[in-house]
Amino acid sequence: MNERTQIWEVAPHFCGLHSDVARRRLLLVLKMFIDESGKGQKPLFVMGGYIARAEQWASFDDEWRAVLNAPPRIDSFHMAEAIRRPAELAKLPALMKVIKDHSLAGIVTTVRTDDFEEVLKGRIAPAMDRPYSLMFYSIILECLQWEADNGLDEKIDFIFDEQHEESDRLLASWSDFVKALSDDAKRIIGGRPIFVSDLDYPPLQAADILAFSFRRVAFLKENGAAEPDPYLPIVYDREIPLVEMQWTKERLQGLYAEGKAKNAVNGRLFKHEAKMIDDNVDRFISGYNVHMVRTSPPWIVTNPMSIQAIGTKRYRLVDKCPAVGTPHLYKKSTDACLERRRPK
Repeated sequence: MNERTQIWEVAPHFCGLHSDVARRRLLLVLKMFIDESGKGQKPLFVMGGYIARAEQWASFDDEWRAVLNAPPRIDSFHMAEAIRRPAELAKLPALMKVIKDHSLAGIVTTVRTDDFEEVLKGRIAPAMDRPYSLMFYSIILECLQWEADNGLDEKIDFIFDEQHEESDRLLASWSDFVKALSDDAKRIIGGRPIFVSDLDYPPLQAADILAFSFRRVAFLKENGAAEPDPYLPIVYDREIPLVEMQWTKERLQGLYAEGKAKNAVNGRLFKHEAKMIDDNVDRFISGYNVHMVRTSPPWIVTNPMSIQAIGTKRYRLVDKCPAVGTPHLYKKSTDACLERRRPK
């Protein structure tokens, strides 16, 4: 990429500014390039990347492409492909030197797939059934904390590998996320994150190396490998500060408990909870009505709660039948158990 491409594409919120003004402002912005590894795979989901100033990334781009263009020439570098192609993997030491010479820090956030599925999947909302959303916000917060810990006060732009529908959904909720940040965090966060192809942006290829290597180490430990892959010492032998945040099972449980507590105070439900209630409202109301009838004194008139019945004109409440053991409805006209008609 040339300088103009970086200004107008990597920093699209500068579009419309005079080029001299844009270039001066560009020099004051930190940029974090982020990739992920392990979607739908065990044992670990990883999101990670490198942070540097915009002018450092401009130089990085030229040197990275020079390594790729050296014989044998390749268009881009991806660890999952390179480990099966010795000629491409041979470029790794030179690429790691480019990263070392230009990056301020690496930042990684990880979560074990089994822990995530046990604690969060199916309990909050459809968007949270995959670890990507959690890690997306997590690594942004870690980056903001890294800047505070290092006494910096510069705006940060976040550039992610393209995720298509996932990208669109996250951007739609970006304003709500920023609104919840502290005033100090709002001051240093840049424009909306952008999602681009790693084929066009070498810093994302560097992020791919970082994320892949973390997941690879976890995979080797999980499977009891006697020796690490020979390229891993090259990846980890770098003079770059590295921040790693792990979403342990206990931390996930704390996040869920905190959300439940906030919902209790505000009278809200998680989306999955609301759907479960909606799908089973007839069972809940039937159970309540049966309990009220059984526990009321014989001289007291009871007023059962009504149940919306779709496709039935008359029905009767039964305590249990061979189909299920909970109170539910029978259609009177055919004496048919409505529970048997529920989709599996």
